[in-house]
Amino acid sequence: ISYIFFVIILTTILIYIITKNIKFRRVAFYSASLSVLLFVISIVLLTVRINRDFNVKYGIIISPSVIGKFSPDPSSKESFIIHEGLKVKIEDKVDDWLKIRLEDGKVGWVKKDDLGII
Repeated sequence: ISYIFFVIILTTILIYIITKNIKFRRVAFYSASLSVLLFVISIVLLTVRINRDFNVKYGIIISPSVIGKFSPDPSSKESFIIHEGLKVKIEDKVDDWLKIRLEDGKVGWVKKDDLGII
């Protein structure tokens, strides 16, 4: 989409330069302005998408049974119990603890050794 807007920008600028008719120049100017705005918006959305794709990490539970904690502390209260093979989203890391988010929205901390990062 960004490429299409870029081509439209170049085309409208070329029309603006080549034409002598004031109406065509005005239409080309406003079209180029709108295309620049849409081009910038599409580039920003593309950057956000690429950033999210490269920075979001997932993991698989490799221990038979893991207890998720409310905080990265062995004496913390239990949040949930999950089993081997579950895919989770990794959100944070503190020492040997990883903050994970389950697909149902539950958040908890597990030991790094209980999770295989993919």
